[in-house]
Amino acid sequence: MSRTVSDERLSRALTAFLRQEVQAPATAVTDLLDMIIEDARSSQPKSMLADLNRMRGASVQLNAFVKGLIRDSSARNDEALEEFHRRLRHDLRTPLNAIKGYSELLLEDMDTDATHPLRLDLAKLKDAADQLLGQIDAMAALARRAFASSSARIASALASAGSTGAQSPTIAHAGANSPSARARALWKSASASMGH
Repeated sequence: MSRTVSDERLSRALTAFLRQEVQAPATAVTDLLDMIIEDARSSQPKSMLADLNRMRGASVQLNAFVKGLIRDSSARNDEALEEFHRRLRHDLRTPLNAIKGYSELLLEDMDTDATHPLRLDLAKLKDAADQLLGQIDAMAALARRAFASSSARIASALASAGSTGAQSPTIAHAGANSPSARARALWKSASASMGH
């Protein structure tokens, strides 16, 4: 059987969630950083520019990862879903944690100057990074459910094929009678029937 309607809907939901709840805020983080960098260039001292530029590099990396995930969000098999989930958990968090960490450091440096013109913007940036991390956690939970659903269907197909006691044509043709050969053949048969 090919991908089910629910698989297709889940894939579309993952893509829509990525676009709305992750891509848009990630772009906003980059835009906010651009404004902060512009303001920092015109203020004195310029000591925070190096950290801000590192944050900007991390935001560019974040946006590239998000675009790649959107492109790959229509995962067609368990391996692709597992890779999608891994990238979501790791690849997006790394640049976000860099942005958040530098924001916190810069805000700590400003503790003595509560009126620093960039303080409010940096606090907003840190909050945006925190919110985006929350969205990534929600997305990871959705991807985890997709992976579990796909794995459960394969396990069910394997269980029903094994409970019939009948040998699949692949096994009979190959003359394979060992349990491991039968399991491999059942796996191939179940995967093929699911369109993988």
